Order: sequence, then structure tokens, then C-alpha cells
Amino acid sequence: MFRIFTEDLNRNTIIDIISAQFSGFAIIPVIGFWKGEQEDGLIIEIALSGKNDAAKVRQVCREIKVLNNQDAVLCQYIDGFQGEYI
Repeated sequence: MFRIFTEDLNRNTIIDIISAQFSGFAIIPVIGFWKGEQEDGLIIEIALSGKNDAAKVRQVCREIKVLNNQDAVLCQYIDGFQGEYI
């Protein structure tokens, strides 16, 4: 499982960027804080089988960072994630 934290800007373009690499993901709107300032944010979750797709996720993060002119985009790899499609 990968999780990306970013500011909620250019949402449709972010969806296009992610869709170009992955066929399934979730976007969760959140209220976040960066450098003490409140901002609208997004948590993007991509359920994958392992670290093999880490390079694609990092590329997505870089593209979002440039698109939104951000200092940083947080990318988490959640090891040991267990889930199933039912």
C-alpha cells in the first residue's frame, strides 16, 4: 500500500497523472497543516502488491509536487498491508 499526501490543488489533473500509471486508487479529502498553516489536502491511497511499483509512485509524487508548486509531497510505503478484494 502506498499513500501520498498533497495539497488539494488541481485535483482533476492529479487524477489524470495517477490514472496514467495506476488503474485503481482512492482519493480522500482532508484538512492538513504545513509549516503551521491549515490547508485543504488529499490523501491518495494506491493498493499494490509490493515495492516493485515504488518508482512509479515516486514519479507520480514528483509530478504532483511540480504541478502544485509544493515544497514537498509525502509518500509512504505501508509494509505488511493486508487486504483483499471481495
